[in-house]
Amino acid sequence: MASGISVMTKALDIKGMHIDRVSFTEGSVHRWGEEYSRAKIDLVVRPYKRIQQRCPHCGRKLGIYDHKDKKSVSWRANSLNGIPVYLHYQPRRVECPEHGVLTEYMPWTDDDTRSTEGFNNEVAFLAMNAPKTVVSQFMDINWRTVGNCLKAAHDRIEPDVSQRLRGLKRICVDETSRQKGHKYITVVYDLDRNRVAWIHDGNGLEIFSLFCEALTKEEQEAIEVVAGDGAKWIDQCCQKYFVNARRCVDFFHVVSWTTEAMDKVRLGAQHKASRDLNKMQETLEKQEKEETEAKDKARKEYARVMAELKTMKRPSKKKKELEEYLESLRAQLEGSQNTANQKVVTEEEYRVALEELQTMPKRGRPSKRKAELLTIIAAYEGTDNNGNKKKCKLNPEHQRIIDEMRRKAEDIKGTKYALGMNPENLNDSMRDKLKILEGSYPEVYKAHEFKERLRIILHMKDAKTAEIELDKWIKETEDCGLKPFVELSAKIQRHRENILNSVELQVNSSKSEATNTTIKALIKMARGFRNLDNMMALIYLRCSDLVVPLNNRYQPTAEKQQELRDIANERRRKREEERRSRVMQA
Repeated sequence: MASGISVMTKALDIKGMHIDRVSFTEGSVHRWGEEYSRAKIDLVVRPYKRIQQRCPHCGRKLGIYDHKDKKSVSWRANSLNGIPVYLHYQPRRVECPEHGVLTEYMPWTDDDTRSTEGFNNEVAFLAMNAPKTVVSQFMDINWRTVGNCLKAAHDRIEPDVSQRLRGLKRICVDETSRQKGHKYITVVYDLDRNRVAWIHDGNGLEIFSLFCEALTKEEQEAIEVVAGDGAKWIDQCCQKYFVNARRCVDFFHVVSWTTEAMDKVRLGAQHKASRDLNKMQETLEKQEKEETEAKDKARKEYARVMAELKTMKRPSKKKKELEEYLESLRAQLEGSQNTANQKVVTEEEYRVALEELQTMPKRGRPSKRKAELLTIIAAYEGTDNNGNKKKCKLNPEHQRIIDEMRRKAEDIKGTKYALGMNPENLNDSMRDKLKILEGSYPEVYKAHEFKERLRIILHMKDAKTAEIELDKWIKETEDCGLKPFVELSAKIQRHRENILNSVELQVNSSKSEATNTTIKALIKMARGFRNLDNMMALIYLRCSDLVVPLNNRYQPTAEKQQELRDIANERRRKREEERRSRVMQA
């Protein structure tokens, strides 16, 4: 029958360590301002005699220099069913002729942390998949300790990060924010091995130059592809360091440039329609105001002439002239009455409608009677149903013109997403909006066609056909008369070679963009990082094929993980193609 010490030794799985004594104690601890009781297991341990008093660097057997501490020191080990385990030992210092005075080698330590290798591995594995607060609570450690465990685990699994720079051929460079206040990190991604190759704080030409200078001359010449967005600092570094590399611009950024230009055309048309509506309304209101003043003047003149005619008894030449003048005024007033088609509401009707509206319930579904009452009140008060003051009462003909212009101005509202989405992803409502734009705003629909044509060119497989179509697209946009697309054509012309390289090589920065999303998710999940080294250690562990070893738990190897990812990506691609084919057939 196995003893408790042998079971504990097997459970901790630490080689080269004796357990002298095991004790189970209970005590009180303070967490988050509260005090509670907790059990713990204390183990008094020591290294095997053959590995005692050895230099931690060269492993040479040395004599004792002194004891580092007067009392024993504790290290945190893996918990057993939630009960923390602590290893206690009084370390000694040795004097190495090569490395100086150092603390002796102890098989359970992991770098400079006060925890074992297995404990740091568990913390790192949890930190890759759970928030820091959850990890600290589950492992019963301070949240600042999580970052230290991450760094220790990564330094042990990958002692030399610069080895990632060896054998690079196709890379993708991009920047992503790590904190509010325009604080960025630059990430270089290895497209062949699907992992982050290099991370550095900051962005721009100086930062990317540090990566380029970290490569040898032969490694710089071995770079074949450099993908990324259209940043100038990437182009400058490619021309200076990567003489044999072909620069590729990501399709997503090119389409986003086109979408921004199309959105400028849409906003310009929308603002112009609103300005034209306001200008027409002001013009018609001014015109009707002048007509009203003229009618009032004609009415007063009519009354004056009538009074003067009543004083004249005998027919005369002047009386005849006044009668003719009076007839013309009567015709003018009759024409004005035909155009006035406004419903007149008396004060009694207004008062009755107001009283009835107050007695109606304020909640519930609106009824037809309530709408009629609101119309009567609005007609008497000179406001619309929303309570806004009417500027002027227009005659039916002018109101029809205003309503038509308002309908046209409202047609372009809510079309941003319909214009930006791919045709295979449009629903029926979005297709109807595009049909309305085709008739009401031909310049906006033309910009949408330019965007779709460029997107089709970018997804072509034949580089020669894509080159012909791209040159044709640039020529047409130069002469289209739309200022945003004229400026865009010049920008596309500057990146023409890089775009054609992307079409020919079928290389983009989608993997780098996906990695940036993962990095932002890690930073958000950890509620930010104060120590950049700990953050980079987490990124290196998560965004690569490194496997954090766990005791007595199965984990697929890096090759198996890549195989599973390839299978999942192939299934996802087939589902997407089937969905697009169904949409196009419908």
